[in-house]
Amino acid sequence: RKSRQMLHRAKKKNPQALIVATGCYVDSALAKDEQDESVDLFVPNDQKNAIVTLVKQAWQQNVADAVQSENGVSIEEKVWQISGEETGRVGGGESLMAQEEEHTRAYLTVQNGCNLYCSYCIIPYVRGPLTSKP
Repeated sequence: RKSRQMLHRAKKKNPQALIVATGCYVDSALAKDEQDESVDLFVPNDQKNAIVTLVKQAWQQNVADAVQSENGVSIEEKVWQISGEETGRVGGGESLMAQEEEHTRAYLTVQNGCNLYCSYCIIPYVRGPLTSKP
């Protein structure tokens, strides 16, 4: 419930923002076929490793769908103007995001799920029983 409220608040404060939801909330919402109009992109737990690509695709789709703004400058031009050097662009528009593949640390899933079925937790229902990797 708190997650949904936070997503609604974020969309209300920033209507043009790309709102992305991930984690157990998404898995449970997708299992119940729930639709949330404040969320632009749902990323289930099993697709978290592709979240950067999914967000980039969703952002490009939002930019492509946007029409002209009130002063005649397209949203795409605004994005380019805003994304100057302060947001990671260098010289000829090359993005510093290309370094995302050169991680020095990796996330390693050791266990997933849970067998405890606490009254307040949805993890056992969404992720299933405890599984460990040797």
